[in-house]
Amino acid sequence: QVRPAYALVRANLSQRELVGEASTSLTREDLFWPLGRGRATLAYDLDALEAYSSRGGNALIALSRPLWWRKIQVSAGWRLELVQFTRIDATIDDSLRRDLGFQTPYRAGFFEQTLALDLRDRPLNADKGVYAQVKLEEGGAFAAGQFDYAQVTPELRAYHSLSERFGIAGRGKFGWPLWGTAPITRRFFSGGSTSHRGFSQRRLSPVAGDTETSDIGIGGDKLLELVIETRFNLVRVWEQWLGLTFFADGGDVVMDQASLDPRDLHWAVGPGLRYDTEIRPLRFDTGYRTTRFGACVIQTRDRLAYHFSIGEAF
Repeated sequence: QVRPAYALVRANLSQRELVGEASTSLTREDLFWPLGRGRATLAYDLDALEAYSSRGGNALIALSRPLWWRKIQVSAGWRLELVQFTRIDATIDDSLRRDLGFQTPYRAGFFEQTLALDLRDRPLNADKGVYAQVKLEEGGAFAAGQFDYAQVTPELRAYHSLSERFGIAGRGKFGWPLWGTAPITRRFFSGGSTSHRGFSQRRLSPVAGDTETSDIGIGGDKLLELVIETRFNLVRVWEQWLGLTFFADGGDVVMDQASLDPRDLHWAVGPGLRYDTEIRPLRFDTGYRTTRFGACVIQTRDRLAYHFSIGEAF
């Protein structure tokens, strides 16, 4: 698989780069036991973000298996990232570079385990049911990495349809460090069409430099996202539903030493349009931030965000 792209770096639009990924995977069904799946992947990435540009390879070995009539999914794997940084933004000073692992060569090795319970009526466009997941990640020398850290990320989604035309859905996601400081490629970010719609992609994040003017997101050690939305099917167009959504998204991403206060989140509200297709819904959302937009608060300049994507937010 090859996915080429062209990136314009938001913090400096004159910074433009060819980016993308080339990967190859080998998957084996019924590995070791019935319904077991083994997967091995090798990939090479070119990336360009506000904080840095990078190139390098990564490898993944993973095993997974469904349980309990395929309602439970368990998986475990090992991943290795080998990266060279071709650009690091000047606002990231030497001390911060050391803390976040900016070094060449950069080697992040970690184990990851996931336990998921899926009680939804449909995985891609659910109307009813519950989905719960817990993901663990542990990095260090024992996983061939340079960085000692661990983090846990639980997530819960719930869906309820009151009629063919009306339903509600909610999601909560939490990220927390268990020990150490996660390196730059494994840190938490929020913002975007599938997380916090009051911010554009990866914009809800601690930044390097002045919080009032900086665009250089460096990710956080702690994350909290809360989402509630109502979904209305208005009318059928070409035999598919055209719908309207109203949502409220709350969240925050902070550094390890900072407090994550559920009473003081970044909140955004807004409407969205949906059009069902045979594959997944086409979606356009507009998020307007209602809290934490004054002086000395991250991302003070853009209270309105637009998102166009394929598929529901969750």
